[in-house]
Parts: sequence; C-alpha cells; structure tokens
Amino acid sequence: MRRMSNRPWRSLVVLLAALPILLCGPLPAMAASVDVALALGPPRVTESEREVQITQSGPNVDIEATYPRLSGAGAEAANQTVGARVEALIEEFRGEYRSFIANSGGAHLGAPWTLQIGYEPPYATPDLWSLGLTLYHYTGGAHGGQERIALVLERPSGRELTPADLFRDGSDWLQVLSDYCYQALQANEALEPSDEWLRSGTAPQPENYRVILPRATGLEVHFGQYQVGPYAIGSFDVTVPYDKLAGVLNPALFPES
Repeated sequence: MRRMSNRPWRSLVVLLAALPILLCGPLPAMAASVDVALALGPPRVTESEREVQITQSGPNVDIEATYPRLSGAGAEAANQTVGARVEALIEEFRGEYRSFIANSGGAHLGAPWTLQIGYEPPYATPDLWSLGLTLYHYTGGAHGGQERIALVLERPSGRELTPADLFRDGSDWLQVLSDYCYQALQANEALEPSDEWLRSGTAPQPENYRVILPRATGLEVHFGQYQVGPYAIGSFDVTVPYDKLAGVLNPALFPES
C-alpha cells in the first residue's frame, strides 16, 4: 500500500493559522505591564519655614503639591489638619491611578497623569484661618480639570469647619447666598439669566455652596467648572459682603456680624 505524505495537511494547518492575519492584518502588540510603584516614582517632601512641598514623579505620573505653614495661636494643630488634607488628596489620586492600571489589564494607556496642588494667600482672623487650595488634574481625555477647595480652620483648635459651621443654626443662609449669587452672576455677559444651568447651579442646595472662603470684605463663594455653565466659560467667584449676611453668620466666628 502506498504511504500518503502528511505535507498537504501541514500546509493546511499553516494556512488556517495565518488566516486571521491575512484577513485582518497583523495582531496588535500587547502593551507592556506597568509596575505601579515605578510608574508613580518615589515621593519626596521638602519643608521650609513658610511651606511644604511634596513631589512624586515617574514615567507615567507627575505629582506636585505645595501648601503653606500657618503661624499664630493654634498653628501647630491647623498645620496638621492642612497637611492631612493634602496627603488625602494625593492618596486619592494615587488610588485612582492604581485602579486605572488594574482596569487596563496592567497597561498605562494614553498620556501621563498629572496632579498639581497649590494655594492662595491665607486669610486669618482671631477666630479662624481661611485657605484656598487650587487643584489641576489630568487623568486622560481631551483636557484636564481644575478644582478649588476651601479649608476654613477654627482657632485655636485647628478643626476644619464645614460651610454650615460659618452660619447660625437654623438660619436661611443657603437662600441668602443663592439670592445674592444668582443676581451677581446673571449680570455676567458670559451667562444667560434664564439658563437652567445657572439657576440650578446657584439654587439653595448644600452641594452648590461647598467652597466658601471668608475674606476681609465678605464670604467668597466659588462656582466650579460645569456648575453654572459649560466647560468653555470656566469657573466663577462671587464675594458676598458681610453686611448682606447680617443675622445669618455664626457670631462665634464673626463677632461683629
């Protein structure tokens, strides 16, 4: 009996294996798995009498945070509160990056991530410190995002105060802020007075008044990106004079109110 050659079968197997490449082109190369610790880089802390700087830079992530050292009665406790808040923001960003890598199959896709934290000049009274933190973060997509965080600290305890703590219990402070801020913003040429975005963003709801900073002349209310309009018009600040807040401010923090 004649023995049949197995070469045709081998050719068929090779042809079948190559068929996906012939039809669809070469398979994409798998992205290299990322070592998260290496991607983040080691953190470095630099301290001076005036401020603290934290940096962490790796091939895929860049973090830079600077915050001030407060001085005066109760400063030690207040500085601990500020430092803990900044560290929490940085750790939240790191956690988001770890989740991003885990959900990407261990690969970093896209441009490097960035977190930048800065601060505005603190304002102080005998009863409180008022400190604004500025954040820029990029986690992929068309553009990064900006935020502002209000840190209002009681003196001398250093305890972080909530927006509601600035006002008398049971007062209609949300309505007072809402009325003033809507009137101030609707006069801005970048905004439409009848726009539902503006009305909802200034409505007397706690989530609209999370960033309030006491200043020398009044309470500065910050409206972030997308709060009262589209991304393109940016964010807005409204300072509500103290004389417009008579009767609603907390007298323990604002004894002249």
